[in-house]
Amino acid sequence: MNGRQFSFKSSGNPLVQALSVIVFGVLLVGAALGARRAIASMSLYLFIGLLGAPVFRAGAHGLLVVTPYYSKPSQDGLLAHFTAVADASDLPVLVYDIPGRSGVPIATETLLRLAEHPRIVANKDAKGDPWAASQVMNRCDLAYYSGDDGLNLTLLALGGIGVVSVTGHIVADRHRAMVRAVAANDLHTAREINRSLVPITEGIMTKAGGAIMVKAALELLGRTGGGSLRLPLVPATAGQVEELRADLRAGGFEL
Repeated sequence: MNGRQFSFKSSGNPLVQALSVIVFGVLLVGAALGARRAIASMSLYLFIGLLGAPVFRAGAHGLLVVTPYYSKPSQDGLLAHFTAVADASDLPVLVYDIPGRSGVPIATETLLRLAEHPRIVANKDAKGDPWAASQVMNRCDLAYYSGDDGLNLTLLALGGIGVVSVTGHIVADRHRAMVRAVAANDLHTAREINRSLVPITEGIMTKAGGAIMVKAALELLGRTGGGSLRLPLVPATAGQVEELRADLRAGGFEL
């Protein structure tokens, strides 16, 4: 198991709740009366540096830093970006590699170079490339967390130490049990848990988008967190909800 870990703990502090959802990307500053715009790159890192101490005191335990989207930076640009964020704060950094949403994967060599930074301690891997994950984990001590529910068991078996999960909103207990089973070398139990999760993952992650369907699932289960969405996301249709109901039943829920 990797030597580094990244610990998330909930906080009721409004400052943490507000700032924990900040996505660290490219900050654009537009001119008031014209089409000019400037990329205020240093402003972002200054912002992180100024907020790092109060956020830490308020209860934050680290920064989840996604690959900048839209701008499609080079690998040198990604290295500079993540390094600047880590340099601007005393908090540990969990890099988020999700090319399906950002448009750019973090290359193996880039991750290896990022792992040399003392505050870049982990990677949330949603790249869908277990071989690349194996290469990184084999060559450095960057802790790996699965960011793809369909590959949770795969990445855990390869050496990952946890998950950052969408379906975890409704089956966190099973994810915890699967993580512990893999850590105890009990692959049989881990497989059985994963089998129970397959219809749930299919229902939430493959029908209408994870955020939409997990909201619908929380609503069906009568749990906190369901309900309205912000545009451009719209609620699941009646048909999608009925499909989801069947998937949740197949995954062991009584509905």
